Amino acid sequence: MKRAITLSLILAMGALSACSSGHSTPGGVLGPTVSSIVVTSSASNLSVGQTSQLSVNATYNSGTTAALTSGLTYKSDNTAVATVNSDGIITAVGAGTAHITVTDTAQPSVTSVITVTVLPAVSSISLANSTLALAIGSSSQLIVTANYAGAPSHRSQPRRYPTRCRITFGR
Repeated sequence: MKRAITLSLILAMGALSACSSGHSTPGGVLGPTVSSIVVTSSASNLSVGQTSQLSVNATYNSGTTAALTSGLTYKSDNTAVATVNSDGIITAVGAGTAHITVTDTAQPSVTSVITVTVLPAVSSISLANSTLALAIGSSSQLIVTANYAGAPSHRSQPRRYPTRCRITFGR
């Protein structure tokens, strides 16, 4: 009898200490704990009105990695630039930079931050050369300048178009 009580007490103490050190699964069996998370976005830069889905990958104390799809909270530090909903979908609201913090709700010390850049809206586009005469087999460079609302102009990277492309400028 004394042996059975001692064994029961040891098992109970082990179960209590295990409960405080890991995540339990639906069957009550303890699983590995998340040691770190990494958040990525489907787009690095967004324009006003665009959305992007965040993805979160967890590294567990067992060394394994897996996508983490639940038990997360999302928060933007600049909701005038980007908002984020409870499903991890970012919406670009205004030009600028925002930082989205993702937190594991089971372990609030496990977080990851991603920077979101929202580009200003393009107000107009201009071409450096509005007419172009090309001989067969030759090429030329078109320079496009995008003018952003409330921001300085930015030239595009030069692009070469083969002569088989038909480029038509207004009539």
